[in-house]
Amino acid sequence: GQSLKLKFGECNLEKIVKNVVEDLSFAYGKRFVIVSDSDVRNCCSPKEMRRVIENLATNAVKYGTPSTPITFTLQQTETQISLAVHNEGDPIALDVQSILFQQFRRTACAENQTGWGLGLFLAKSIVEAHQGTLEVESAEGKGTSFIIRLPKSF
Repeated sequence: GQSLKLKFGECNLEKIVKNVVEDLSFAYGKRFVIVSDSDVRNCCSPKEMRRVIENLATNAVKYGTPSTPITFTLQQTETQISLAVHNEGDPIALDVQSILFQQFRRTACAENQTGWGLGLFLAKSIVEAHQGTLEVESAEGKGTSFIIRLPKSF
């Protein structure tokens, strides 16, 4: 019920992604691939953006096809930054996509996984606190991508 308290400052998003991948590689091996524009910086809460990226990455590990790559694609334009976290595996049905970001809601395929059903809700809330969006794209044969879009502030 409390609002998030975010401390905004300069963020090197490329460095945050690299640090998350480095940490997760200890537990999950060399599954992670980073495709990034250089020097992607923005005004954000580094701690909270790391939390969002970790959540999306661990979900990709949990729900993606084992031993397939998980790709982080970080891009920027003059007005926007986007980060996509992509995994291969069974697609998320359209009717299920609508509940993914609701608190305490879990999909049928997530019932055997541990968790409270809060991760994507919190991730979306943090991204929205940065004036951004968090969306999902998932289709048969194309895998699943969670995409963060942030307005560029530097």
